Amino acid sequence: MNLIHKFVLLSVCLASTAFAQPSVKNWYLPLEINDLNTQVRFEVDSTWHLVKGSTGNVSGEAHLADENDPRSISASLSIPVASFDTDNSSRDEELRGVMFAEKYPAVVFSATKLKGDCTPALVLRDGKCEDSLIGELQIAAKKKSIELPITILRTEGDRFRVEGKFPLRWADYGVEDPSIFIARLKPVVTIFFSVDLAPSQQEG
Repeated sequence: MNLIHKFVLLSVCLASTAFAQPSVKNWYLPLEINDLNTQVRFEVDSTWHLVKGSTGNVSGEAHLADENDPRSISASLSIPVASFDTDNSSRDEELRGVMFAEKYPAVVFSATKLKGDCTPALVLRDGKCEDSLIGELQIAAKKKSIELPITILRTEGDRFRVEGKFPLRWADYGVEDPSIFIARLKPVVTIFFSVDLAPSQQEG
């Protein structure tokens, strides 16, 4: 009986481990978020032209809080303010200043779930699915609840891409106008993001 009991426990452990591995059924989660699979950029109008900004050194992770519920996406994403690049060093320095980068060095987004009914099976069938990520966004000292509209796309090899955009007002997060004298920025910036969900290289 003791040997049988050990065999049963081993079988259960192996089955649980296999189930928890990233696969198409669970969006290939868990996932380590980095610059290889995630891009975040932003655009804001100014008195002269459309300012386009990029970010880098993003980090974080995403997983399912409930392995049986593909909508239970839990994720965290951190973007260093020092990585913000608008192709203007004076403006970048001003931006870091008004965002209090020394005290709050990163913009942080935390997701707790999908609002809608998107599932891997639905995206594989239809090619895409519209949804929203429920979570919180922290910029400098202010943290606010937010719903991020997203589109989940099927990409080559039955993989997925999550992409979206949303408007953000500087003032809503206590950030002063980061304009420089020669180019005044509008009060609303548009954030664009994408995350690729795919098997890791180790899994082929």
